[in-house]
Amino acid sequence: MEAANFTIKKKLSTQAYGDGTGNGSLDLDGLKNAIDDGTNYSTYGGIDRSVKTWWKANYDGTGGSFSIDLCQTMFGNCTDGDEKPDLILCNQTIWNKFHARIQPQQRFSEASADLAKIGFQTFEFNGASVVADNFCPSGYMFFLNTKYVQFIVNQNANFIWTPPKSGTAEWAYVRQLIVMANLIITAPWRCGQIRNVS
Repeated sequence: MEAANFTIKKKLSTQAYGDGTGNGSLDLDGLKNAIDDGTNYSTYGGIDRSVKTWWKANYDGTGGSFSIDLCQTMFGNCTDGDEKPDLILCNQTIWNKFHARIQPQQRFSEASADLAKIGFQTFEFNGASVVADNFCPSGYMFFLNTKYVQFIVNQNANFIWTPPKSGTAEWAYVRQLIVMANLIITAPWRCGQIRNVS
């Protein structure tokens, strides 16, 4: 049961960064799909981005060498008045480069302290917590306004165990851990994605 719990956490974490096409399109609609301008995924949530251009996210598919300017440009693109990203996700390699450049001006906030309490290393950039996540794909950075990020779970399939099922010739049995859920970005234009960061 412990192994099943670990496995489902790993699968959900991986799917959160995906595009929803895996497992016969039953995977979560992940950040790759949600935070796109139509370049890679023309529709999100059944809405065609080429028709409803306000549904496009801030997207930079060129990326390039990591720099503070690269991050500042995306942060600015996602900002409108007091609406701005409050969480930046990347892998450990990019986090290390980010930290090395920002460390002399490093500041901590209550939000960062809360993330640190649950095991994440974090620092602030323009008031947003920058978090290294090993599940974040290499070369990607996501700028999230978490006010518009939701994880919706079906109340009838909220991490439930099925009854034991045994074979005809064994003393062993199996159970399934079931969850029906999705990751939803309700305002993609408030978020951003950079690909191909080196």
